[in-house]
Amino acid sequence: AADLTSYTADQTVVDWTPRPINEVTWDEGETVERLAGNTITLEPGIYKLKAVFTFHHTLATRLALWNGTDGVAEAYGLNGYFSGGVMGVLDINAILRPRKTTSYQIRYQVERAQSTDGLGIATDFAGIPEQYGAVEITRLNRLKPEQ
Repeated sequence: AADLTSYTADQTVVDWTPRPINEVTWDEGETVERLAGNTITLEPGIYKLKAVFTFHHTLATRLALWNGTDGVAEAYGLNGYFSGGVMGVLDINAILRPRKTTSYQIRYQVERAQSTDGLGIATDFAGIPEQYGAVEITRLNRLKPEQ
């Protein structure tokens, strides 16, 4: 299993955009092959992915699990609608079955672009790092690579 964390609350844009994922905070058994540029790389296997991210005043909002290797969305999260200065949370849950080394991103799309805090509002509690998202990946099984 592995945990990945997003410490970035930034502007939002309207088109499908990668959600920032800053670091692997825990990885038992080398579940994640690589994390670079908001892209998670997994070796062949079966994985359970759970991700949750904050949004602020973005109106219609959606998450997707993007398979960058094959250029397709593999899963979508539930719809969200955040108005009137409201901050909320969206999640996505998926079972992944890459048959080859595959790169993934959590992407979002919003109706309303925000200039500074569309990905979440800081709590500003002294000594506690801000966190705007989390991804948990659990390897369920290993698969042989495609021949």
